Amino acid sequence: MKKPLNRIEEYIHEMRYKNIDNILITKNGQTVYLKNFNKEFEGKKHSIASVVKSIISLGTGIAVDKGYVRLDDCICEYLGEAFRCTTEKAHRKITIRDLLTLSSGIYWQFGIHASQPLWSAVEAEEDWARAILELPSAYTPGTRFYYKDADVYLLTQVLQKATGQSIQHFISENLYQPLGIALAGTDNDFGIRNNHMGDIGILTAQEMAKIGNLCLNRGEYQGQRIISEAYLKMATAKQIDTNEFVKYFGMREYGFLWWVHEDAYFARGFGGNEIGVFPKYGLVVVIQATAKKVSKEYLDVIYHVILKEESLIS
Repeated sequence: MKKPLNRIEEYIHEMRYKNIDNILITKNGQTVYLKNFNKEFEGKKHSIASVVKSIISLGTGIAVDKGYVRLDDCICEYLGEAFRCTTEKAHRKITIRDLLTLSSGIYWQFGIHASQPLWSAVEAEEDWARAILELPSAYTPGTRFYYKDADVYLLTQVLQKATGQSIQHFISENLYQPLGIALAGTDNDFGIRNNHMGDIGILTAQEMAKIGNLCLNRGEYQGQRIISEAYLKMATAKQIDTNEFVKYFGMREYGFLWWVHEDAYFARGFGGNEIGVFPKYGLVVVIQATAKKVSKEYLDVIYHVILKEESLIS
């Protein structure tokens, strides 16, 4: 007789998904499946790419809870110097909420294989925030989703200004340490194009599961309140439609830097890195994968195999 959940491994081999490194599943906080497919990353830290965007959302929620910022604060209140040369009046209306929903309205380009060509121009400048804010306005802030790392970069700059701490230190102190997560001790470009924010974007599969279970448990971890339930409800519920980006990401709804799909929500990164949270079933699914030039996602593993397993959805 086959062991429960063996179908996961069989399916991955059938589909020749050679870049999946780890899969971890928890149900009601307990690990029910853990499989390593790449010895290089067995029990080790792994780049999570843009999954870190969702972690930055949690950091924003903590900053809101502590009174450092409010969701409807205009970012020009915090980034005045970066606004000095912009002539776009619309940019002065951009709020923290707009950045969390990737709807700043700042002109951007989304290229093939999820590339973002304008980063080259931004990186050439000494002040990245100012370079972003000197770009033209494409639409009214808060009205249209457009996937771009630039919004998240601006958000980190607001948080650093408001808290007086680096984004790395603030998230480590207020999110990672309470969860028992230690920083990796190496710099990493983790999906928002800034090598200076350290290693909050390198986690083990078990650490990614802690993030998922914190959200599943409505902001509490081992009886300790880390982030408010009120913020998490907003962050993991639909705030905006993804419009044409559904063809790239397969999901039509977006929260505060969390993807929303049916009865679940996801932190998603280039190459197929995922934290999927399924409150209906008490499930957290973590996938770690090695990113190649062409991005890949493995939602079929979740929806065609994992969520077909009776022991997980009963």
